[in-house]
Amino acid sequence: QKNKQVLDGDFTIRKRKKVDQASKKELGEKRKRKKELLEMGKLQASSADVILERKLNKIATQGIIQLFNAVKQHQKDIDLKLKNVKTEAKKEKSPDCDSALIPLL
Repeated sequence: QKNKQVLDGDFTIRKRKKVDQASKKELGEKRKRKKELLEMGKLQASSADVILERKLNKIATQGIIQLFNAVKQHQKDIDLKLKNVKTEAKKEKSPDCDSALIPLL
């Protein structure tokens, strides 16, 4: 009986290893299929496209910097105007706060 138990245990271990190997193969195949589906609609970028993308990225970055600088300048202007205002009622809302930002952009 002892030999049979050892053999049975060994058999279940080998069987479990085969199942694990089969599941690993299935996972690998699933990953390959998923990767193929993701890559299906993509194109390889040519060197001209890379150069164009760099230029566009640079232009967009400059535009964002210009926007942030305009907002910063507008905030400084509003702070100076609010410091000059004497009463609290006028500090709560200044009539030209929104209209002054538009020309800066």
